[in-house]
Amino acid sequence: MDAQHNGFLPNAVPHSSVPSTSAPDPNVASCLGPQDSESEEDNAIFQDSSADPLLGDDPLPSTHDSGEIPTNLDSEIPINHDLSYQSDTTHVEVLHVPEVASIKELKDHPVTNIIGNLQDGVKTHSIVDNTFEPKNVEMALNDNNWIEAMHEELAQFHKLKVWNLVDLLKGVHPIGTKWVFKCKKDDRGVVVRNKARLVVQGFNQQEGIDYTEVYAPVARLEAIRLFLAFASYKGFKVFQLDVKSAFLYGKVKEEVYVCQPPGFEDPLNPNMVFKLDKALYGLCKDFESVMKSKFEMSAMGELSFFLGLQVNQKEDGLFIHQSKYVKDNLSRFKMEDCTPHDTPIPVNHKLNSDPDGKDVDCRLYRAMIRSLMYLTASRPDIMFTVCICSRFQAKPKESHLIAVKRIFRYLKGKQRLGLWYPHGSNFDFNAYTDSDFGGCSLDRKSTTGGCQFLGNRLVSWQCKKQTTVSISTCKAEYIAAASCCSQILWIQQQLRDYGLNFTGTPMLIDNNATMSITNNLVKHSKTKHIEIRYHFIRDCAEKRLIELVKMARHVEYKHNQVALLDPNMSEAVNFQGIIEFLNRSRLRVALSADPYISLVYIQQFWDTVHQDTDVEPHVLRANVNNTEIAISEETIRAALALGGAADDPMSYPGTLIMGCFQRMGYRGKPNDTQARKGGLVGEWRYFMHVIIQCLSPRKAGTDGLKIALQAAMVALTLNKRFNFALYIYRELLMQITPAEGQGFLMYPRFIQLILNHLLPDLPQHSIRLTLTPMSKRIFTDCTKVKQQNAALIPVNTPLFGNLINPDYVEPPNDNWFHPDEIAQVQGPNVQQQQQQPQQPIQQPVLVQQQQKRSFMNMNKI
Repeated sequence: MDAQHNGFLPNAVPHSSVPSTSAPDPNVASCLGPQDSESEEDNAIFQDSSADPLLGDDPLPSTHDSGEIPTNLDSEIPINHDLSYQSDTTHVEVLHVPEVASIKELKDHPVTNIIGNLQDGVKTHSIVDNTFEPKNVEMALNDNNWIEAMHEELAQFHKLKVWNLVDLLKGVHPIGTKWVFKCKKDDRGVVVRNKARLVVQGFNQQEGIDYTEVYAPVARLEAIRLFLAFASYKGFKVFQLDVKSAFLYGKVKEEVYVCQPPGFEDPLNPNMVFKLDKALYGLCKDFESVMKSKFEMSAMGELSFFLGLQVNQKEDGLFIHQSKYVKDNLSRFKMEDCTPHDTPIPVNHKLNSDPDGKDVDCRLYRAMIRSLMYLTASRPDIMFTVCICSRFQAKPKESHLIAVKRIFRYLKGKQRLGLWYPHGSNFDFNAYTDSDFGGCSLDRKSTTGGCQFLGNRLVSWQCKKQTTVSISTCKAEYIAAASCCSQILWIQQQLRDYGLNFTGTPMLIDNNATMSITNNLVKHSKTKHIEIRYHFIRDCAEKRLIELVKMARHVEYKHNQVALLDPNMSEAVNFQGIIEFLNRSRLRVALSADPYISLVYIQQFWDTVHQDTDVEPHVLRANVNNTEIAISEETIRAALALGGAADDPMSYPGTLIMGCFQRMGYRGKPNDTQARKGGLVGEWRYFMHVIIQCLSPRKAGTDGLKIALQAAMVALTLNKRFNFALYIYRELLMQITPAEGQGFLMYPRFIQLILNHLLPDLPQHSIRLTLTPMSKRIFTDCTKVKQQNAALIPVNTPLFGNLINPDYVEPPNDNWFHPDEIAQVQGPNVQQQQQQPQQPIQQPVLVQQQQKRSFMNMNKI
């Protein structure tokens, strides 16, 4: 008998399988599967199954004709011990069998052979509990679905020539094997596949004797997010392919012997073992065909669920989330009915070791932390909180458990949060780094934080406690910058596989001392206490792999926004008049221009800008991209296409302003120094909203319109002159030396337009500031009326003056109306109105009573 066997046959059938009904081949038989235990009477019954009324009159197909191998034959049938399907019969031991097989015929099907409950009646479809996961092989052998899964696994072993059945050498100890059963589910929790894996019991091996190193080819979640970010940038549709038995493609250099699979031992050679030749476990159509030519794969359609990540592929981008995982964990820890919370942790949490606190179940606490750690794959909002709570796993107290449960309460109310990767936006690579100096209450170590973006796509983030205690904020920030630098280098290497070469990646930091140490390659006494391994960031900066950039001052995204001036929007149906006016007004460029805003250049401008009073007129000087620029009133007028002249006024009497606002339908206190949007409705309210969001220099308080912009709004309505360029210049001058806590990057759009005007060849920097256009919700907001006092409810009045008539002539002097021509005040139907008796228009009584008071208030301002 030959001692070499190439492996199990893929059609091996264990005890519970139904035997074949065809006549046996005298030369070929299978020796796989457990030892058959059916009696001769049972064999006769199965052989007569072709006459059974449930199966029909046609006999079952012959396995000899179809190429299948019988698996349950009488012991007298000749057996082939060679499992490689070779035609060579020199190794075949032929046994004698009777020429005529005795067949016992039964008229009725035995009741003992009926599977299931007799009271359930006849079922035309088999009902299988797909959620059942066997704990051992004995349980799996009682379910045909799991038997089929085990056959599929063994078939892959035979196809890929994973092992050979050999005699056990003297002094060799084989490694045991075991079956692992798992139900694979989709994002809805529906079982899509039963997976059976035969694994080696690697815990019996000893390092240095049986192996020298351990390596498992796994994918980093950052690599997956990088791929999805690149796919969203290109607008690709992502498909998923499954490589069957991917581990079985690796060659094994050492001699490894494993036991035969439980439940599938060779009955004729129970003492033989398998010698491994390969490792064991311890896309578009063209690409799909290429992959299938090298690997056995199965197409799974569009990517929607991968490694616990749910991927929603939409027309405008990709949305990555783990809402199913959140829901499962809330159910697992019995918190599905908890009260949601707005934040995962208080601002001043003051979590410490709490030595006097009440002990809690450490296994429960660690299980909750483990589940939250995997959730951070798509939820950076809980990263810092989970990092803090994970520090108390050794001896968790009741206060720590309460903090962890607060995270779950936060997740209860924010289950659908995730990562949004838009299609087609920029793909610039930039990073941010920071540290929490001495933030750990246990040992006063600092916490490193960092994140990396590809355009607007967050692809990687870190939060980890540092290994040493920092004696200064400089050291803490320097260590954090070194950690962020290493992550940048890894991402740069990954992106080279996509054909993208990112060098000089900007890394934004808010510590000047760290930037100085990094850029100064001479080591001095102030850095001798920093470990040498953190100084590699200097080498990276010298090689221009990274570029440290000072973190920009606060950018208020509600400031200097882009106006929505598209009259074809469905939301703008009630605002056609004012939108058409703004598109033909002198402010069209200033309101609607949306340049590529390089945040670094805006920061450089505000860091170096100063007023030069040695020249007339005075100018603002700054240094941008190593180039000195000078900004004057005329520069602003030309860059923003504001028109007008230097002698245009910047103010008007209070009577004119208040009278014009009364004509707009404004309701409010006449002695107010600023008008509020709540006092207007309709198109007038939208008009004020645009003026505030685009021209106001303030970073907050977007409801009030100061007196200077009130004059600008009236000047636009009555076609009067107004010096917008001087107004912007003065606001820039005031921001050079702001009050404490008031400094911010003001007018980013205007500054970029001015830089483009002065430096036409200025290159675009990789860090872009995107100011989102004003939300479409403002159209709904502009129709709302919110006043507590019924006497102050604003009136929805139509547009008038220059807003509806491009040829409107401004009223004479400081008047807000034409007393001798009503047509110029009302606008349309000029000829029809001129035929009517013309009556002088009286000023509103409210204005007449308060004009002196308002004028005094105007002079004070």
